[in-house]
Amino acid sequence: MTLYATRLASMIGQLTDCLCDLLASEGAGPTCFCGVVPGETPAWDYCGECSGDNCGMGFIVVQTVFPSNAFPGAVEFAKCEAPLAASLQVGALRCAPTIGEGGELPDEGEMLEATLGLISDMGAIHKAIACCGFREYAIGAYTPLGPNGGCAGGAWDLTVGLDG
Repeated sequence: MTLYATRLASMIGQLTDCLCDLLASEGAGPTCFCGVVPGETPAWDYCGECSGDNCGMGFIVVQTVFPSNAFPGAVEFAKCEAPLAASLQVGALRCAPTIGEGGELPDEGEMLEATLGLISDMGAIHKAIACCGFREYAIGAYTPLGPNGGCAGGAWDLTVGLDG
């Protein structure tokens, strides 16, 4: 692996540990899957119920890597020596209330409980990003995701510097 790939892998490893611990302790509870997922967006297939009444997934997606002389911005005409930065999506998906077998809608209490769980996850993810010890990072917006297939959640945009 190149130096930048090694740095990114190390950062993602640290962030994954923080994310999984904080989703379990300060978010909506333990997830069924928590880790790095390849590709542009997480596969929602991992968001489901599993043992111990747990539901959902925590995820980190590497979205882009780009040259950045003036972090966190990209450089249009990069030289060979330009440092790199990576744009990540860090988030969680949880089971969401759905229509019952008889066609009944979820009640207000179920909807409120699910919403409060997503808000707890939002705070836990932010804390994982802010407390993971990145030397150079910029937190973007939190974006809600779903509902889709009985799951809902959200993700923070994160840019990390890979130079040093």
